[in-house]
Amino acid sequence: MTEILSQNNNKIEKEILKISLFQIIYENEYELYIKDEKNNKKYIPSSFLEYLNECKICKKDISHINNNEDENLCSDCLKKKNNNNQAFLNSTCLIHDKKYQYYCLNCKNNLCQLCFDAHSSQHEKVKLSNLIEKNNNFFQKIEKIENTVLNFENTLKDILNNIENEVIKFKELTTKKIKEFKDIIEISKKFNLTFKKKKENNDLSYEIIKNTITFTNFININFNFKKKSNYFEKADIFYKFITQNNILHQTDNKLYNNKISQRKNILTLKNHTEPVQCLLILKDGRLVSSSNDGLIIIYKRNFEPDLILKIHKKEVYNIIQNHLNDIVSCSADKTINVIQLLKDTYNVKQTLRSHSNSIIHIQEFSNHNLFSSSTDLSIKIWNNTKKGYQLILTLKTKDKIYSILELKKFNKFVCLESEKNLIFYDSNNFIELYSLKEINNSGWTNSICLLNDNILAIGGKNNIIICDISTYEILHILQRDCQVICIKKFSQNLILTTDVLGQIFQWELIGDNLNFIAKIIHAHQNKIPSIVQFENGILVTCSNDNTIKIWK
Repeated sequence: MTEILSQNNNKIEKEILKISLFQIIYENEYELYIKDEKNNKKYIPSSFLEYLNECKICKKDISHINNNEDENLCSDCLKKKNNNNQAFLNSTCLIHDKKYQYYCLNCKNNLCQLCFDAHSSQHEKVKLSNLIEKNNNFFQKIEKIENTVLNFENTLKDILNNIENEVIKFKELTTKKIKEFKDIIEISKKFNLTFKKKKENNDLSYEIIKNTITFTNFININFNFKKKSNYFEKADIFYKFITQNNILHQTDNKLYNNKISQRKNILTLKNHTEPVQCLLILKDGRLVSSSNDGLIIIYKRNFEPDLILKIHKKEVYNIIQNHLNDIVSCSADKTINVIQLLKDTYNVKQTLRSHSNSIIHIQEFSNHNLFSSSTDLSIKIWNNTKKGYQLILTLKTKDKIYSILELKKFNKFVCLESEKNLIFYDSNNFIELYSLKEINNSGWTNSICLLNDNILAIGGKNNIIICDISTYEILHILQRDCQVICIKKFSQNLILTTDVLGQIFQWELIGDNLNFIAKIIHAHQNKIPSIVQFENGILVTCSNDNTIKIWK
């Protein structure tokens, strides 16, 4: 590959053969040479320097400019080239007077179409328009990245400022709560000292002070740092309560502080001759029981039988107290009795006969309507009027309904169907909304419990199922060793379950799940279908072993 240059009449004649001008190499100020394929030098006449001292684009004299050997451009054209200006793209080849259209990546030089045709085929060439567009896109991306980084820096500064402000607020809150905590400790010391003095002096006010919950118990119960509890919130409640009231009542403490596992059986009632199905504590504080022997027994405060009601011919499965303080009972004799309690006797106000088979469960809703379910595969809804309960609707079911529970917040009610399904109904139009199928529930009247407004617990054959009421989603399945037949919530920290072996277990509600606390007692030798607790903390259980047990 060579370039042939000749001088005729001081005019330079040039012919380009597969080579470009950038290959011309300075040897000194006045002599030039090119290299052929064998790397041999071929010198060029010095008169050709005049040509090299011209700008390749605008033909201006650039001999006075210290230019880069690969450029041969005046300052204006060089600036345009560096900026990837479109004007540079439109410049012409100084040899062929054609617009530049290509760029050689190996030689780093622009080519017109004729230069492109004569150029080495081994060199990599691209269109100038594509190259400039690519460069422009690259710089646009760089600009976007710079803007993104700048925005990120600003966001990060804001986050750091917010964190710093939150840390300052937390420190202030911590200081405030620690001061209140110290105040509580001082008040507790005064309480305990006063209690001791009053006890020693046999002062009459001892009876008041002995009902005071000690600060130590409160701390042990409510400020357990191992539990996920809001310490500051509970400290606030306690601080405000004792400063406003000075005396705390003993009743609420028993729900928390009494360890059920430490309770002892103080009394066993054997007034029934067959399995005891249900227990009820009346609003006046008396205990009521129902049994498969057809009896309903109302007990005095000392748990001696007060009234024995023989108003059913067969098993009495369920008893409740309605808004009028009447006792309502359902039985295998297909009847529902509404019983008015008088001073020393009772009066059967109404007997409802509409079911064609055993009535398993009854429930009064917040609108005072009575719901009853039966093995005749129906749910009947009774409206409470001045003349008594009147039947207003019958819902046909696919299987036996063991239990009905109102979900007031969502305007729904839920039914435990047979031992398989959990069915949700609309409380207004009584249509079925959703069915949780094959949950294998234990099929007992008290085996479904509302843990809070949103969470439902169902006793299963070998588990406890936790369900979200709004989404119908099963949140947790707690495995157990045997069938769970009763779940009862007495407070946030006291949820009890019973099973077919006669055992009682204590749980605690944390978030949307039950946290197992301990196995309490092996209370009976058979199933425990019902469990209740008095305000003073006394626990009562009944069993298929025909007994009722009192625990203190």
